[in-house]
Formats: sequence, structure tokens, C-alpha cells
Amino acid sequence: MKNTMLSVNEVTAEFNISRATLYRMIASGLPYYTVGTRKKFDSDVVREYLKTRKNETPEELVVGKEYTNYDIVEIFKVGNMGSMRRSHTRNALVLLSFQDAKSGLYQDRWDGDILYYTGQGTEGDQDFLQYQNKTLFQSDTNGVMVYLFEMFTSQLYQYRGLVQLAGKPFMEEANDIHGNVRKVCRFPLKLVNGKNYLSEEFIKNEEAAQIEETKIIPQAELVETASHIKSQPGERTVVAKRPTRNPVLFSYAKLRADGVCECCGAKAPFSVNNEPYLELTHIIPMSLGGMDSIDNIAAVCPNCNRKISLIGTEQEIKRMQSNIEKNEKKLQLRLHPPKNASEE
Repeated sequence: MKNTMLSVNEVTAEFNISRATLYRMIASGLPYYTVGTRKKFDSDVVREYLKTRKNETPEELVVGKEYTNYDIVEIFKVGNMGSMRRSHTRNALVLLSFQDAKSGLYQDRWDGDILYYTGQGTEGDQDFLQYQNKTLFQSDTNGVMVYLFEMFTSQLYQYRGLVQLAGKPFMEEANDIHGNVRKVCRFPLKLVNGKNYLSEEFIKNEEAAQIEETKIIPQAELVETASHIKSQPGERTVVAKRPTRNPVLFSYAKLRADGVCECCGAKAPFSVNNEPYLELTHIIPMSLGGMDSIDNIAAVCPNCNRKISLIGTEQEIKRMQSNIEKNEKKLQLRLHPPKNASEE
């Protein structure tokens, strides 16, 4: 098959790159042919050359590290506004995915390992050929490297890695900046260098921080923002780090509690499989060095368990320790009742 020869203008149009980027590529080794006084380029050679550049990552970037907006501007030589920023210097497209509480317009969502990224355009229907939507839409063939950052809180952007299209982009209904229903571009993206999950603890902490952020939003603004949010729910994969617990101790604590919360002293609120429902909690958390032992676990009602995890106080700790001590004695009496006088 005969290769297609392209002029400078045809190369920049075909691969959506600037003349400056093309001449930097020539300076760094991109071959070309001279026909008369004009340069000609083999389209297949240009395409392969651009593909090799996809594996290049700025030395400044570290996956998982947080960067400021100023850092991103300096590293990529891009503008300081917008969620999609084209860098001709790096031959790159920088994507900012806003996961914070206040960014209701661009409602990106994760579904397992796939991020459904929202295109550019705040009003009316979006278009795959407008703004940087075109660059991302053609990123499988134009050689542009796509970098993903996520912002959760505090105006810091966590670098997630290089991404690529994981499927065909599609249109989906969502609200625009005025709350009007319109069509938006959705780009299914996946990380190039494999899975890079965030920890469950990180996500929980960020969600808690985001909820706190919403508390300072004026009520009228909160109502207005909430009324404009309409998107499909997402589900992101996280890495969970959990201590292993001995199931024998759990059963023992429930036996000792005898259907009564070892914190507040109330009966279990309901039963499951004809057994009073109580949850296990460590008085001194295992993350803080607490032992998995009978004197450090308590069987408590769901309400107390939640309260302890959020606002546990010295008072609750002392109450549980006292109740455990009493219940230990009661359990021993149940298991080993004292002999009556007639049996002695």
C-alpha cells in the first residue's frame, strides 16, 4: 500500500498539532522529504513518531502526587483556566476532573476502571469537533498525550497518569450552567499504565471534607446548585486496607453482651436470623495499636458504633470497659453457676 505524503499544512490539520510542535518534532529527529522548496512527510512515519511520544512523561510528574494549578501551568505551559488544556509545547492534552463538592457542571463519573469524562462547553449542546473535545476525540490517532488530574478539595490536583480512550465517545443528556437539559460529550477513558486505585480511606476522607465544604455554601446557592445536578451515579474501584479480626472473639463478645449494647445498655434494636443484632467495635482502634482481645472488644448497637467512630469520648470508653467487666462476671455465672447448699 502506497503511503500518503503530506505537506506541512496537511500534517498540522491531520494530526491536530501546531506548526511549532511540528518543527520541534523535526528538530528532535522526525524525518521528512524535500520536494522542490517544500517539506513532505510520510503520514505513517508521523503517526508512529507521535505514538512513541505517548510513553514520555515529564520528569516533574509523579503519580499520586498533588499539584497546584500554578504547577500544571508551569509544567505544561498551558493556560490557567478550563478543564481541558492543550499544550503544544508538550504535545499534550491536560484533563482536569473535578470531584469536589462545588463543581456540579462537569459531572465526571467512574464506573470501575473507566472514567466517563465530560467534554467542554458550558451552554447548549456540546460537539465532538468543538474546543478540545476534538483533540480528545482524535487522541488515538493524533499522537497527543493525555494527562489526567483529579481535584477533590483545597484546589490541589492529584496526578493520576496518562489515559487513553477505552471505547467510542458518545452523547448523553445533562444540565448546562443554567439548568437546561442539553447533550454533552462523554469520553470513556482508562489509565494507560494499568490500574492505579485510590485507597478507600482517601476517598472517605475526601468525601467527608467535601460535605464540610458544602456547609459554608449559602442556602440559596446550595438549592440552586443542587437543582441543576442530574447525572448517572458512578462507582469507582478503591483499594481497601482492613485489619483481620478473629471471628471467635466476635462471637464471644455477642455471647457476653447477651443481646444488650455494651455501651448504652439498651437492648439490640432488632434481630437477624432470630439473634439480637449487635456490631463489634474495638475500644482502642487496631489502627492505633489496639489488640484483638476480649478486653478490647465490645458488642454495641449500630447507633453507638457510629457515634463511637465519629465522636468517641473518654466517657464512652470508660462506660464500655465497666460494662464489659460486669458482663464478664455475669457470663461466668451463667456458664458456671454456684453450687447451692444442698449440692455442697
